[in-house]
Amino acid sequence: MRRKDREITDKNEIMDIINRSKVIRIAFTGEEYPYVLPFNFGYEEKDGRMYFYIHTATEGKKNRLLDENNKVAFELDNCRDYVEGSITSLYESVAGCGEMTEITDMSEKLSALGLILKQYGEKTYKPDSSCASRTRVYRLEVKEVSGKTVGEWIDELVILEAKALLNSSSMNIQEIADRLNFANQSFFGKYFKHYTGMSPKEYRKSR
Repeated sequence: MRRKDREITDKNEIMDIINRSKVIRIAFTGEEYPYVLPFNFGYEEKDGRMYFYIHTATEGKKNRLLDENNKVAFELDNCRDYVEGSITSLYESVAGCGEMTEITDMSEKLSALGLILKQYGEKTYKPDSSCASRTRVYRLEVKEVSGKTVGEWIDELVILEAKALLNSSSMNIQEIADRLNFANQSFFGKYFKHYTGMSPKEYRKSR
């Protein structure tokens, strides 16, 4: 995750990213290396807390690791575009950590499976007790969460390109502002200083 001062903490932004995500990746611990797996998921907010729900096979490595340590990390992301002519993609993400517990009550399992189906827009299939009895369902209670938007990625890319031009080109500040599609040099200077703490001229002199 990026610098702390650029994390998304606005709940609506975080929920918007989650709503549009299709996969949650969960990292389990308990061995020499973390064990990361992708899952379909559902989620809900209840009593001011956020919960994710996943279902798994009745046996497996992840089940054993959770029995030993139920503290996990998670991540969801949406890739929005590839930046042509670079090695960068624009994406938005939500990451955090929490604690997982198995749901054993049948009505709660059915409710959790229903939330998973809801995430994918499924309206016709309804899980029943026969289905729920053949799977293990877990609740992930979120303890910490933050995110990153496409807009922030764009800002970072613009600043990276501006720094590269200031460092290695003979272009003046106005030419760089034009190259980066800023309305004028003044706006570019304010934008650059907002993200770096110094003006373009000061940055160039410091190199």
